[in-house]
Amino acid sequence: MDVSALLDSPIPRLDFSPEFKEVSIKMHVHTIREIIDTLPGDLLERSGFTYTWLGELSAFLMKYQSLHLLQPAGGKNYA
Repeated sequence: MDVSALLDSPIPRLDFSPEFKEVSIKMHVHTIREIIDTLPGDLLERSGFTYTWLGELSAFLMKYQSLHLLQPAGGKNYA
């Protein structure tokens, strides 16, 4: 699967644990693109966020050599 298709695929269709999918719904994110387009500080503040969820997301992105996409782009930061 190419990276663009991966980013836009609904999370329930991807190879995540049921817990990851449940937390994603609670956090109101439906695709990986929605997650990476969100500032890190905003993700941390979302209801349901856990470091276990972030760890699974990171492992998934590493599998597709796309972990760098979690980096805030274009000078976006926590402020």
